[in-house]
Amino acid sequence: MGSEHLQKLDEEKNATIHWSLPAEDQMQLCEEMFTSLGFLEAFSISPDTLRQFLRSIKAQYKEVPYHNFNHAVDVTVSSYLILTACNARAQLKPVDVFTLMVAAIGHDVAHPGLTNGFHVHAQSDVFKEFGEVSPLETMHATKTLATATAEGSNILAGLSDEDRGWVREVAEFVILGTDMATHFDIMKDFNARCERDGGLTDSKDDRKALLRMLLKAADLGICGKPWDSHKEWADYLVQEAYFQREQEAQVGLTETQNPMKWETQAKGQNWFLTNMCCPMFEAIQGTVPGFESWVGTSKSIQTRWSELEQQAAAADVQADA
Repeated sequence: MGSEHLQKLDEEKNATIHWSLPAEDQMQLCEEMFTSLGFLEAFSISPDTLRQFLRSIKAQYKEVPYHNFNHAVDVTVSSYLILTACNARAQLKPVDVFTLMVAAIGHDVAHPGLTNGFHVHAQSDVFKEFGEVSPLETMHATKTLATATAEGSNILAGLSDEDRGWVREVAEFVILGTDMATHFDIMKDFNARCERDGGLTDSKDDRKALLRMLLKAADLGICGKPWDSHKEWADYLVQEAYFQREQEAQVGLTETQNPMKWETQAKGQNWFLTNMCCPMFEAIQGTVPGFESWVGTSKSIQTRWSELEQQAAAADVQADA
């Protein structure tokens, strides 16, 4: 593949080119993003070790409609663009940038396409092993860090003890932050930090808070993409909800823990963009000015969903007449 895809990503800031790539090209793109950010030299990582880490992570992702390796690559590409095109890395240390990219590629590893609510109510193996609070995110963090320190894929071996401890601490912290059940608490914490005199500092706690927000934004990167791409992935979310209902029926759960449906998609997405995604992107823009384009795109997508919700409501009224 060479480096043409990374060059195109850098030149066009196109956050969707990776979706049409074969799996091996996606892997190569990930490798090149890690390499271009200087990780191999800064943290004494051999190309073979990085390659094995990425392959091992990929092998653990499952073939589910949404939370699959394509999503992982998308979040990694989004993280890369946030760091480079939006220049968020100017406010971070090199080990922070490395941690964000490691967390991005592994943030949903081994996701079975079922929500935390399913695992808790079904008393699943994931629940039994990883507990009641954020069981999926705890699993993702655990497996990501286990892979990052395993023989043959140990990308942390060349770090200092201090940096290695920081990567482990922060990667777990930011991956746990992708549990949307914690979203409003995280927003409250971040906004409070930004509203202090002097705003965010380069303290460890403030850097952790910023990194957590950046991974959350990358995880919701489909809300910062053109409408057609966004809608395609929004549809995958609904498909995964129906997949979960099939699994719930098999284990005898009568009340679904994933309420998304085709007929309420517009209403749900409009609410999500209005109350969660757009405010989060705006909060990040206050600290990372280069995030402006993400804010504008997310607002246009919210407007589109609002129009679709109104059309659906009008159709329902007409049908009842």
